Amino acid sequence: MRREWFGPEGGLWFSVLLKPQVSISKLPLYSIIAGLSTSHALKDILGDVWLKWPNDVMVGNRKISGILLELARGKHQGNSLGDDALGGSPRNLIMGIGVNVNFSLSSLPPFLQDAATTLQHETGRKYSENAILIDILNELFNNCELIEKNDGIASLLNRYRELCRTIGSKVTIEMPGGEIKKGLAMDISDNGSLIMLSDDTGEKELILSGDVIL
Repeated sequence: MRREWFGPEGGLWFSVLLKPQVSISKLPLYSIIAGLSTSHALKDILGDVWLKWPNDVMVGNRKISGILLELARGKHQGNSLGDDALGGSPRNLIMGIGVNVNFSLSSLPPFLQDAATTLQHETGRKYSENAILIDILNELFNNCELIEKNDGIASLLNRYRELCRTIGSKVTIEMPGGEIKKGLAMDISDNGSLIMLSDDTGEKELILSGDVIL
């Protein structure tokens, strides 16, 4: 998948190093809570935000926050959180979060100006990046605790479902290896994977990671 990061001055760009004490099967939940935590922090400012599976935070049809996760399972070894990531025993999980805060759309490359938005563009105001960072981290650490204590995961997933407009939509998904899958996004599983009814096979498939086009 082709991913490029652009970080104009006035944005909030940070990484969080986590050391998950959970089974391998629960790792996709961290991708879910990254989006959920960020969206809840921004919802207090914008009101109407939604999630595109697994963790793109959207306003209308524009993306206001993007998130990438990477595993480090040993010295100098890293994987994006995809199918290959579940084969090892993770030690560190690096969560990179970017939020478009205090800059205009003209600061972005032309090909992103119709696809992205910022808090400043949406409200005409500027905000404290530090205050937004604190709000996101508070949400994130609370949600991490729910996963590691195995307490409240069901309610966490239900909160995610309320914001995720991918569910119930026809989707095209570009997989990490470049394969394209199409189908109906039916739900998310107990570990946050997308449950898709495949157009090709008519069968349900579990999608661990990929870029979704609605």
